[in-house]
Amino acid sequence: MMTKMMFGGLVVFASLTACTKTVHQCSKDSDCTNLAYPFCDVDGQYAASGGEHDICTIVPPDCPVERCGCQPGAATCVSGTLAVCNSDGQTTTSTACELGCSASNVTCQTFEPFFGTGVVLPDALVAADVTISSGSTIDSDTGNVRDSNNNAVPISHRLVAQGTGNDIQVFYAHALTIDDVRVTGTHPVSFVSAGPLLVRGKLDVGARSSLPGPGATLTGACAGKFGGDSGIGFVGGGAGNSTPGGSGDTILHNSGVPGPTGLPGDTETGFASLIGGCPGGSDGTSGGGGGGAIQLVSFANISIVGGVSVGGGGGNSQGGGGSGGNLVIEAPTVSVAGVVAANGGGGGACASLAADGGFGGSPALGPSCMGLHGGAGAAGTTAPGAGQPIKNGNSGGGPAGGGGALGRMLVRTAAGTFTPGSGSTISVASSVDTLNIH
Repeated sequence: MMTKMMFGGLVVFASLTACTKTVHQCSKDSDCTNLAYPFCDVDGQYAASGGEHDICTIVPPDCPVERCGCQPGAATCVSGTLAVCNSDGQTTTSTACELGCSASNVTCQTFEPFFGTGVVLPDALVAADVTISSGSTIDSDTGNVRDSNNNAVPISHRLVAQGTGNDIQVFYAHALTIDDVRVTGTHPVSFVSAGPLLVRGKLDVGARSSLPGPGATLTGACAGKFGGDSGIGFVGGGAGNSTPGGSGDTILHNSGVPGPTGLPGDTETGFASLIGGCPGGSDGTSGGGGGGAIQLVSFANISIVGGVSVGGGGGNSQGGGGSGGNLVIEAPTVSVAGVVAANGGGGGACASLAADGGFGGSPALGPSCMGLHGGAGAAGTTAPGAGQPIKNGNSGGGPAGGGGALGRMLVRTAAGTFTPGSGSTISVASSVDTLNIH
């Protein structure tokens, strides 16, 4: 269309053409050659495009990872879900934040687990989900995990130093399931999960006879004492933990001294370090070993439907029983529908081996013969038993070791409460604390 205009007596003819954005400017990102606008919004779905289709624009801040990729390790937290960019830069791992997102919106709200084991959380967030299958064994010294066919189970681990006691062998995963598993070695163990942690089977961290559980105390004030009557017999007292151990006894009733309450490194609030139970009184080989030490941590929730045991070892001959070990369980919510036990080992007698403290609420019994009885280990609300020798001077008898004391458990939750489920068994001296959420 031609339009006539008058300017100072001059007549100017101008051609007016409508000015519009170029349609079909791009169909893919490579069509966008301006470095400032490298993104092709085909459907006009992003705000920078102003509703226009097939237009080159800035890279939208809400561009999905599968389209635009991500910076490995970068994290965002939206509506209670944390997404962390994986090492490939093209996928993310998502974790539900049980406690919600932090104020920065790049992390979940969190807490600091005891003993410094939270140092593995950033790696746990991007680690794989792991199931430690039934029949597996764990060596807390090497960190090796082997299934029932002796195949390696791929789970990340590292040693974390603590002020008192052996370094903690920390195993970690994005989400963790544990079936029937036996743990051995000298280091206490910690299992840390960014997501849910499920103990589906029996997790055994207890002693076996004189062999202590992982992280158990080998000496110290809590160890049972060994003594007695020259010519009549010597005997071991049971080890102490939440209470003193049971007394050993001889025919003349000169009792072996039980271990006192407590563990090295304790404070008024307890659990300054992750340390297990203590050995029963021994002539060098006859006392039961202390139960192990274990920490379970989840930044989502912990569920125990199978069981966890840190039982003390049974004494042999006249040795005292080892005390049950110690557990620390930390998560926003904790549920137990199975068994948590830290039973003491039985006291030896009759030149025979007593039972180890095991799963359940029944005491580990000492051997019995001709009226001679080794003291039972502590279990549930039953205190450790004293050894019962033959009291009539019968030369066919002998001394009897005392039973080991019950171990301890600390449960830390967001609400500062913990209620075991109906039908569960809690055979441990337990206490509850509140997590410091931030």
